[in-house]
Amino acid sequence: MYRQRLLAYLRFIALQIIILLWLFAFRHFTYDYVLEPAPVEADEEIQLAYLGG
Repeated sequence: MYRQRLLAYLRFIALQIIILLWLFAFRHFTYDYVLEPAPVEADEEIQLAYLGG
């Protein structure tokens, strides 16, 4: 009985750690590849400068 409860507790902790690592990796990749707005802003500034805006 005690061993079964301990295994369930350890499995719960492992699941929490995996979820935290997955969320950290997802946030990292999302920030790097999706939410990084610098190239688009640079292109808009170049277009405005080229058009004389």
